[in-house]
Amino acid sequence: MRVLVVDDSSMVRDVLGAMIERMGHTPVLAANAAEGLAAERCDLVLLDQQLPDRPGSDVAHDMRARGDTAPLYGISGHPDAKARARDAKLDGCLRKPFKMQDVAALLGVAKAHIEFGDADLVQTMLTGVIEELPRLIREAVKTDDAVTMRRIGHTIRGALRFVEAPRARRAAEQVEEAARAGTIDWVALDKLSEEISDLIPRLVELLR
Repeated sequence: MRVLVVDDSSMVRDVLGAMIERMGHTPVLAANAAEGLAAERCDLVLLDQQLPDRPGSDVAHDMRARGDTAPLYGISGHPDAKARARDAKLDGCLRKPFKMQDVAALLGVAKAHIEFGDADLVQTMLTGVIEELPRLIREAVKTDDAVTMRRIGHTIRGALRFVEAPRARRAAEQVEEAARAGTIDWVALDKLSEEISDLIPRLVELLR
């Protein structure tokens, strides 16, 4: 089975890709809407709802319009993710943080044989967070565009769902919410940067 994963977070793509491979299937990874629509047709599509170039609902609509019949599942950590998936006419939603059994269910696997606590999957997740968060912070401090900042805040918040970092998540939420209102909360961004700077060494220790 070929599974298309469309998400702008490299960590999310890597973790889902590793899970899919562990269950004997082939992941096809795309970082944005354009790449997702250009990919060869797959047997299942996992689609982030807030992509940098287009909303996930638009991508789903285009896939259906061209005749794609594969199940389309949203990727989201939002509290009302299921309702949003229904509104976007998706087949369902894969909630963040991902559980192996949920991914297995989408792939038609009766029982997940590998728990998320598998050492290699944990290493993939931690490595992705360690690499992605500092890059996103560097991008954030260089922009004065609220739309870009909202995307960055959303992506950081999604990545932080996979680790225990409540203060960083709250700061990321503040950055995203301010940007949604058209402003940039530099104080919250500074706090987020500090929290991530403190978090990364602790995550590195977990890999040793």
